Amino acid sequence: MSLCFSGGSAPRLFGCADKTPVQVLHEYGIRTGSAPQYALIGSDGDAHQPCFSFSVTIGEITCKGEGSTKKAAKHEAAQAALQVLKLDFQPNDDRDKNGISPETRDASNPVGILQELAMLRGWCLPEYVTCMETGPDHMKEFTVVCRLEGLEETGTGSSKKTSRRVAAERMLEKLQSLSGSLEITWVRHTRMTPDESTRETTRFSTLLTSNQIL
Repeated sequence: MSLCFSGGSAPRLFGCADKTPVQVLHEYGIRTGSAPQYALIGSDGDAHQPCFSFSVTIGEITCKGEGSTKKAAKHEAAQAALQVLKLDFQPNDDRDKNGISPETRDASNPVGILQELAMLRGWCLPEYVTCMETGPDHMKEFTVVCRLEGLEETGTGSSKKTSRRVAAERMLEKLQSLSGSLEITWVRHTRMTPDESTRETTRFSTLLTSNQIL
């Protein structure tokens, strides 16, 4: 693996197709003198369907990731950091014009889609809060609120992970509705400079096709 810096642009990594996001981020940290620091934020869900949350901090960047195992959550956090750093972790993949990878675009990962969209737009990351838990132990039902840039949507499911997924799907649908099309063009008209406003009005390509949100 080697790092290539050109014209002050973000570094690009080569020969990393066989490495995990954690490995790539670690090697980048060694190269730049800023080792990534991981922290377990918490865990939700039932014993048979856990959901772990990890954060990773490298330099001034902090990203979060979720997964059914601690390892998977760390990889998600590392992948998010690589995207923020604009490192070409998958140089041969089929990313769309927004930089969103096929894995993230998968309809089963609306939480990942929403997080990546927020990072690409420079928004605060989506916040998920469990606001209600009902039912007996063997039939729990959770309600989670997703907050993003002043917007709110709720999701309900048999686990917190499922509820977050539903809330994220609904948030994406709301953003599409506010945009008036499948292309998400909505911008929050607060605390924005004229230059930021101009950049934000640049249209994004379609994140989801009509059959991607079920």
